[in-house]
Amino acid sequence: MSSSLAKHRPTLRIAGSAGRRHRGFTLIELLSVLAVVAILTAIAYPSYQSQIRKAQRTEARVALMEAAQRLERQMTQNGAFPATAADFATRLYGAAAGAEITSSPDDPTSNRGRFTLVYTAGAGARPVDYTLQAQPRTIAIADSDCPNFGLDSRGRRLVNNAPVTGTSVCWR
Repeated sequence: MSSSLAKHRPTLRIAGSAGRRHRGFTLIELLSVLAVVAILTAIAYPSYQSQIRKAQRTEARVALMEAAQRLERQMTQNGAFPATAADFATRLYGAAAGAEITSSPDDPTSNRGRFTLVYTAGAGARPVDYTLQAQPRTIAIADSDCPNFGLDSRGRRLVNNAPVTGTSVCWR
């Protein structure tokens, strides 16, 4: 009689779970993936920041060298460099007097550059020397090694208004 009861005994089933496999991820699997992503980020992010700084330094150097070439042409044609920053903007870039000149390669008079070019003329009404600086704007990533780049009329490379001696990470 016990064998006949076993055949007809009802079994308890949870609705909807019969024959299905459980899908999804376990907490351990999710934490493992999260740990791997965190490790990769910790390794990659400093390298990414370094590459961004190098690109910004290149942008500043290129803008300074281009401005220096324009200034040398001005000197060759007129016998003097621009007397003021306003003359620098109007004569060399065709901008309005007092316009900000940036390091944007396609349009230095636009606001897209990461650096502002600051021109300082030498003494006198017809200056024969100058100093150019590329000062970082707010969109630039902070660079403690090379906060301000510069060039002067003698071709000296400057960092923070001081001539660079030897090899500098800023001018590589």
